[in-house]
Amino acid sequence: MDNYILDAIILVGAGFIGGLLGSITGLGGSAIMNPIIVATLGLPIRVLIGSGIIATVATSITSTSKYIREGLTNVKIGFTIALTAMLGSIIGVKTNLLIDPRIIFIIFGVVLISAPIVGFIRERRASRTQATAGKNISSKNIYLASILMVSAGFISGLLGIGAGAFNVLIMEYILLLPLRMATATSTFIIGLTGVTGGILYIKEGLVDPRIIMFTIPGIILGSLTGSRIMVRLRGRTLRYIFTALIWVLGIQMIMKGLY
Repeated sequence: MDNYILDAIILVGAGFIGGLLGSITGLGGSAIMNPIIVATLGLPIRVLIGSGIIATVATSITSTSKYIREGLTNVKIGFTIALTAMLGSIIGVKTNLLIDPRIIFIIFGVVLISAPIVGFIRERRASRTQATAGKNISSKNIYLASILMVSAGFISGLLGIGAGAFNVLIMEYILLLPLRMATATSTFIIGLTGVTGGILYIKEGLVDPRIIMFTIPGIILGSLTGSRIMVRLRGRTLRYIFTALIWVLGIQMIMKGLY
């Protein structure tokens, strides 16, 4: 009984941390929650992936409702590019069931560490306000973003994480959304891809209801806290947090693949 209580506390705590940081950065709660649970409880990675992708839906629903009220989420763009992300999620789940995910962890970690460097090299051509962001975006940019979102959805389905890191980069540098709006819209998309991948993992019996039961309350509380913090943060502060966490996440993914 003592172990059961301790496990429940760890799961709730991991969910809170994942929800808090996931809602601030748009990474998705399980991206941060999963490494904590693996390190402390040693649960099977495939079951954790299947359960984690469903738990990310809780982060998306809670945070997205607030972001929409605050005018941070671009729902039109979100729905448009989410369709290909959902297709990618299906492919990712199928791939997960066929191959050893350790190599994928390593590749994903390298990509995550490398990706934010683009943001430091490129200078923003002009400042953009949330009032004008997302308007007059060329169809070419929408088309390119939709293609790239297949990869983001693939990572989401394969590893059971929100893949918000890719979502944000695509929306910020291809669709030219401000970072805060890109983060909020990413959280919205994470929910859609999470539902798509989660259904497939449920069908395969790779979801543990206990993980979901204990992590979701923590995720909800953490994401509510994180969304309130996010509204008050400056864009530059959020960028630093986003970059630092994506690097930490990349290192953790590489370590998972190696060991």
